[in-house]
Amino acid sequence: MNETPGFFRLDDVKRGEALEIKVDGKAIPAFAGETVATALLAAGLLSCQSHDDRALGVFCNIGQCCSCLMTIDGVSGVRACQTLVSPGLVVESRRLQKRGSRP
Repeated sequence: MNETPGFFRLDDVKRGEALEIKVDGKAIPAFAGETVATALLAAGLLSCQSHDDRALGVFCNIGQCCSCLMTIDGVSGVRACQTLVSPGLVVESRRLQKRGSRP
């Protein structure tokens, strides 16, 4: 695995141990101590979920909004910005559709 993968990684930054997580079936590099949102952004993956085919990604990055909700290790609605990576973590984008109009 490349030590500084992705276009958005800075050189000369001390990082934790290199590892991989699976995002929508694709292995992406990450480092111990960083969040899922950090790994996604560093890999150039900007969308965490979609609502009616409109992509949503990391917005506040401090756990106050709901833009980065993903399915992480089978649990839906987990904030990617508040979840630390771990080896073999499985992350899936959420694709939600409108439930219908209100009466």
